[in-house]
Amino acid sequence: MNDGVSLIPDARGTLHRKGALREMSRKLQMVLFGFLLIGLLGCAQRWSAEDRTPRVSKEELRTMMGRPETVIIDARTEAGWRTSRQKIKGAVRENPLDPERWAGKYSTGSTLIFYCG
Repeated sequence: MNDGVSLIPDARGTLHRKGALREMSRKLQMVLFGFLLIGLLGCAQRWSAEDRTPRVSKEELRTMMGRPETVIIDARTEAGWRTSRQKIKGAVRENPLDPERWAGKYSTGSTLIFYCG
């Protein structure tokens, strides 16, 4: 019985309402995009700087702070640094967007510790 609805066969020969295949295709694309996004977010965590850059615990930092070769660099934006009430004593604020300007100030034997808040 055909009540004015256009039917289109799919690859298996099953008849579908016209537009239904397009709607199913969009839904499938959304689901696949969701899985892709979740996968990329998971990979982003694995590929983050955290995996390539050594971390320093608070206790390790405390022991390193007294050493002359240790430089603690506050890498927050100027606005973030200016409005923050929390700063590490002795840290030097450097512009994270312009390392060429300040990188030469520190000797190659220095241990640079960056933090952003």
